[in-house]
Amino acid sequence: MKTNYFFSIAFAILTCGALSSCNEPKTTEEQTKSLEVPSHLISVAQSVTMKKEYEENIASLIKKSKMDGKYQPTQFAYIELDSLKKYIAFLDQVGKLNNKEISGIRIYYGAYPEIGSKNIEHAGRETFFFAPTIKQNAPGKMTEEQKKYNYLQNVPFSIAAKDAKNKFIGDFTPINELLFSKDVRVNIETASLENSTQKASSKQSLNENENTSVILNELNICPPPAQ
Repeated sequence: MKTNYFFSIAFAILTCGALSSCNEPKTTEEQTKSLEVPSHLISVAQSVTMKKEYEENIASLIKKSKMDGKYQPTQFAYIELDSLKKYIAFLDQVGKLNNKEISGIRIYYGAYPEIGSKNIEHAGRETFFFAPTIKQNAPGKMTEEQKKYNYLQNVPFSIAAKDAKNKFIGDFTPINELLFSKDVRVNIETASLENSTQKASSKQSLNENENTSVILNELNICPPPAQ
């Protein structure tokens, strides 16, 4: 009996020790080892080189194209990490509501119109906008280039709402006027795709404009517009 008693005590001590060690916070070294490092990170040196390349070969051309010569081209756009997390969470919810997968996000270069901008201070300034994508399935119809480059299969979309009570539930439809000339297209006549700058028909464009947008902009851009 005494032997069993001592074995019970020893087992209890070992169990408590194991549980307590499991609950101990990980060391910094252990946390670092468990990091899932993205494969597309670039070095500081590369980022500096890319910025200089933009300033010397692109921003300089933008500056020259402005009439007064005093214009400072946009250097970057800023979005708070919390806002970005909320946006991605919102996209996840939209996908679940529709039982569809949002495959990714395209980041488009753009510029605010000189006339008619919602924020007059940004009129004419370069910016970026985030356009969520859906994957276009066209088995047997894709070119070799489309098969090779996954991003040509994933195109920006809007939502054609089925119920006025919830504009975020409906059919995910490609935004034709945002498509690249080599993007995969489904249920669109080939003849209408030959000219990459050709606009969609007025009826099609009107329908797209009435759809629900999940595109993000309204970013903080720098340098700020002159006061």
